Amino acid sequence: RLCADPLARIVLLMGEATFHQVHGGVATNALQSPWDRFHDEYVAIRGKPYSSPHVEPRLVGCASPASLPSLRQSLDRLTGKHGPQQQSVAMPVLTESGARDFSTNMPSEVLDEIQGGVMRSVYRGVKFLKSPLDIGLYLQLLSKLRPRTIIEIGCRFGGSALWFADMMAAHGVMPRVITVDLEPQVLYEDPRIRVLVGDAGNLAACLPTDLLASLPRPWLVVEDSSHFYDHSLAVLEFFHPLLQAGDYIIVEDGVVANLPGEHYVQYENGPNRAVADFLAREGAQYQLDMELCDFYGRNATYNPNGWLRRL
Repeated sequence: RLCADPLARIVLLMGEATFHQVHGGVATNALQSPWDRFHDEYVAIRGKPYSSPHVEPRLVGCASPASLPSLRQSLDRLTGKHGPQQQSVAMPVLTESGARDFSTNMPSEVLDEIQGGVMRSVYRGVKFLKSPLDIGLYLQLLSKLRPRTIIEIGCRFGGSALWFADMMAAHGVMPRVITVDLEPQVLYEDPRIRVLVGDAGNLAACLPTDLLASLPRPWLVVEDSSHFYDHSLAVLEFFHPLLQAGDYIIVEDGVVANLPGEHYVQYENGPNRAVADFLAREGAQYQLDMELCDFYGRNATYNPNGWLRRL
């Protein structure tokens, strides 16, 4: 209950551990797991099945090399590689100032209210579904980057594609927006926007080499597909060899890990885990734009640690 309290700040000390004395085994080292009996009692008391709290701790300190095997074992258990599926977590990403986790300074109850507005938002009569915080952050990025091409993976109704095209024009750039969706529901026509039918997991089928070669730089790539780990990682890996120095790729909606409600549990923290795993391999070739991530406060964005600049 303490971990699930939206007002609580959970702190995990990296490299530290608890000591549990071996004393015969009620649960920890019992010869037979008492889980079923414990869970039946929990349901009898609370009237609902147990589920672990979906919170991400603020990580403090650093992990010593000797602790890394244990951390990996814990991560494998949490992500379901060994044993039953539990809460999925994203390992911290490394920046010039040290390790950085995906926590945000926005309480979940505030995010929940913002999300209600996001789901009702429209732009020029088209469903927009973009958070007000990220509207502001994209304006900052458009101002300094002035991208000549925006490639959006996941457009749904096309509100954000329309907004991107208008904002490019407002910044004095000839708009060129490519937007991809498995089942686009774009009802308008705009010569500045090209809508493609495609799968985030197989972008080569809808974004051939000749098309990509014709797109002027710099690029702004927006990953806003299904919010599942496999798709977010697939988009990052597809664009990695294509991005040039100065291009940006934004992984949207890692905020699903912080939003309350059973609906968001299904994503299993997909976007954040994809960013963490991708940067663990390719991080030397990217800069996390912390100025954007923390513009309104620490990770006060729907895209925590998701604003990446190719070096």
